[in-house]
Parts: sequence; C-alpha cells; structure tokens
Amino acid sequence: MITKSLVIRLPEVHVDKSVICSGCQFRKSHQSPYHASNYKSTYPLELVHTDVFRLVKQPSVRGMRYMITFIDLSRYVWVMFMKEKSKALEKFKEFKVEAEKVTGLAVKILQSDNEGEYVSKEFLEYLNKFKIKRQLTCPNTPQQNGVSERKNRHLSEVSWSMLHDNVLGKFWAEAMHNATFVVNRRIPQQNLDYKSPYEKLFKVKPNVSYFRVFGSVCYVFMPSSQRHKLEKNVVRSIFVGYDSERKGWSNKVCLPLSGNETIIEDEFDQEQNNEPWQTGVFQQPQAQHEELRRSTRIRKPNPKYAAANLVEPMEEENEPESFEEVNSSAAWRAAMKHEIDALLQNETWALVPKPQ
Repeated sequence: MITKSLVIRLPEVHVDKSVICSGCQFRKSHQSPYHASNYKSTYPLELVHTDVFRLVKQPSVRGMRYMITFIDLSRYVWVMFMKEKSKALEKFKEFKVEAEKVTGLAVKILQSDNEGEYVSKEFLEYLNKFKIKRQLTCPNTPQQNGVSERKNRHLSEVSWSMLHDNVLGKFWAEAMHNATFVVNRRIPQQNLDYKSPYEKLFKVKPNVSYFRVFGSVCYVFMPSSQRHKLEKNVVRSIFVGYDSERKGWSNKVCLPLSGNETIIEDEFDQEQNNEPWQTGVFQQPQAQHEELRRSTRIRKPNPKYAAANLVEPMEEENEPESFEEVNSSAAWRAAMKHEIDALLQNETWALVPKPQ
C-alpha cells in the first residue's frame, strides 16, 4: 500500500515469516488438495477398490439395507446387497471366487476405508490367508478411496433416475442392480482405450440388443401346467432388471397369484408409453384355490333383534343461545358460580375499585 501510495503515515512493520501465527493457523487453515496416486495397477484384480454404502433407509423388497461394490482396473463393478454391514466379508468371499474364476487372475490389493466391517479380525485373517495386501485410507479422508466414492455416486444417480421416472418405491435394490448392469456395458470411455468396462475385462464387446427400459410393462407367457384351460395365457408384469445367470429378463409379476420373480423372454409394451406403477401393487403370492359355492338364499335379519322398543332414542342436549336462557336455568347458574369460585380460589385476579 505504501509503494502505490494508497495510504499515508502507515508505520513500517517488519514481519518475520519464520514465526507461525497461532491465530492464522486456527482460522485460516485449509485442507491441502489431494493428488493422484503414483501407484497404477497394470492388470485386472491387481488393485480392487471397495466400499459399503446405504442408498436409502427403507429396506428393499427382500429386506436388504446396504450395498457393497468392488471395482478393479477395468472399472467393471460388482455390486452385492446385504441386510447387515457385518456380511461384508461374506460378500468379499463371493466376489473373490467369481472374479478370479472369470478372469483367471488373483486379487492382490484391497483398497477400502477404515469402517469396522473392513478392519475386523476375521477380515484381516482372511486377507492374510490368501496373501492379499490391505490398503486403508486415512481417517475422514474419503478422497483416498475416490474410485469407489465416484462410482457409487454415479450408480446412485442412475438408479434414482430410474426410480423417479417409474415411481417404484421399494425396488431400489433392483434399480441399483439394473443400473450397474447397464453402466458396465455403457458407451466406451477414453480412459479405458475407448472400450466399455465389460469389454476391458472380458475382451469381447457386450451385446445390448436385449436392453429394455426399467419399469416397462411386459407380458409373461404362462405354461399350461401353471394355469387352467380357461385362464389367460399371459400375466401382465413389470420389468425390473436383468438376470446374469439365465437367458431372458427378470421381472416382478403384479398379480397376487404370481408374485414370485420370474425369468421371461416375451413381449414388451411400447417403452415410451409406460404406465406409471405405484408402490404397493406387488403383493405376496397366495395359494391357488377353487371358489366355494355361495348360497343363493336371500338373507333376512333375525326378527327378535328388530324390535323398535329396544332402541333408546338419544336425547339431544340443546345449548342456550343467549344470556337470558342461561340465567333462567338453575343448572347453568350453578355452573357459572362454580367457575367463578374456582377462579377466586386460585387467585386468578384481584378485585380492585373501578378507575375514575
């Protein structure tokens, strides 16, 4: 300010920059930016990123509350659902067996945060058994597990968009599974050499000809062994995802007699004209039974219960509409006196002379 003559008579102060100002440290400190990791994995499953998170508080239709994801170099996502966080080790074992079987490679490093499900004694013993290195983030630094955090956010946004468009409440787990299935086969990415995660991992291009819009109305053909001759050949259903173990689509049937999940390969309605489906239309399956024969006799009430002299008329209590009517009733005058006596006894007010 002195150099540019912005002020006058400013005293010259020499600041020793080697001295740390406590006030500045307490109120001006900021977190340093996080830089990209120097370590880069070179093949699938060499470094696996994992995270447990909760999309909503409401449990899914199968009672699931949490999700756990596993992501490797190919950015292919394995998503699994749990009722409790303590099942994380069990889900990791399932992932390890499946991933190593399809790739022929072994998991080398597991990157996770410091949550209790990852630092338990059982989890550490399992990692040591298979010579898997554990790599944890520092406390309160989710940025160090950025691959999982960003992917979980992306999948959450996609699944929420599906749920919002079709209003399918408790089917958030199906929406998340469907979103993961689609994202793994999505448009090729530049950081994956313009390949999809599926192609990067399995070395083949994904076939997406069977993709359908989440929540589309479809019609499931019912085999003759599951229906009567006079019943309809199809059951109206709603599409909620894909089945990775079978050829066909996974859907939830909305009729009470067919509430179980079914694998189909049938006809779909026009997807751009989907009908809105509200939560609660999907009911639990019920046992099939033949309707009982109903009597055609006209029902009449028992005469002994119809005697008019047994019905006591209700007396209507009319409230007075003016002070004259109140004052003319001894019961109302007694009630007013009782109220005034109670107010005086409780010293609600004090009687004073009228001001002049």
